[in-house]
Amino acid sequence: KDYLTTLRDLGFGNYLVETQFHPQHKKSGSWDVYTYPIDELRCVLGGEYFIQTRQGSEAAHTVIWMDGGGPCFPGRDHCVKEAQIHPWNESYGFASPETNNPIKDWNFVYVPYCNGSSYMGDANADYDGDGEVDHWHWGQKTVAAALRLIQEQFPDTKKILIAGCSAGGAGTISTTPIARLAFPDAKIYVLNISGTGLVKPGDDELRDLIKSTWGIDSYLPSDCEMCEEQIIYMYAWLLERDPKLKIGLYSSYHDYT
Repeated sequence: KDYLTTLRDLGFGNYLVETQFHPQHKKSGSWDVYTYPIDELRCVLGGEYFIQTRQGSEAAHTVIWMDGGGPCFPGRDHCVKEAQIHPWNESYGFASPETNNPIKDWNFVYVPYCNGSSYMGDANADYDGDGEVDHWHWGQKTVAAALRLIQEQFPDTKKILIAGCSAGGAGTISTTPIARLAFPDAKIYVLNISGTGLVKPGDDELRDLIKSTWGIDSYLPSDCEMCEEQIIYMYAWLLERDPKLKIGLYSSYHDYT
C-alpha cells in the first residue's frame, strides 16, 4: 500500500473531496474573507467561522498560519471559542510586509482557532452529560476547508509552509497529512511553535479523555505504537514516509497563549 493510500485509509482525506463547502466571500483590504454556513463549519460552541486568504506575488509558494488558543475537553473549558483575527500577525508575524520577512511575498491563508481540539478533532461532544451536543470539535474539517481554498485560489502551489503557535502548532501534526493529500507533489515545510501536544506520561485517563472527546483514535496509524502515548510521534511516522517533508519544532516554557 502506498503512502497516499495509507493516509486516505486513515481518514485524512475525508473532507477533501466529497464534502461541499459554500462560503460567502467578501474583500477586506488586501484579504479575501470566506465565511461558512454553520452547518458546514463552526466554532466549538457553534459560532460562525471564517478563513482569510491573501494572494502573494510568488504564486507557487503558500503559507498556512494556524492560530493558537488552548485545548478544550470535559473538565477544561478554557479554549478560544470564537473565530478572531490577531493583528500582530500582519504587523510583525508571518503576514508582515517587512523586508526581513522571508515569506512576505507568499500566498497566505489565515486559519483562526476556535475548534477547541488543536485542529485535530473530528467529533461532537456532550460536556454536561444531558444527552445534547454542546461542543463541536471540527478541527479536521476546518483544515480541509483551508486546503480546499488553496486548491481553488492558489492551484500553482508547489511549496507549502504549515506554521502555527500553541494549539496551532499542535495542529500542524494532523494538518500535514491532509496537505500532502491535497498537494501530492509539493514540498511541505512545518514550523511548530510551542505546540508539542504532550500529555503528562502515565496520565492515561486524561490522554484517553482527550482522544475520545476529539475523536482522533481513528487516524492514528496502527504501526505507530508511540502515537498512542504521545501524538507528536506522528511527526516521525510522517517523516519516515515522506521525502518531501521537513519539520521544525520550537518550544518554550511559556508561550504567548
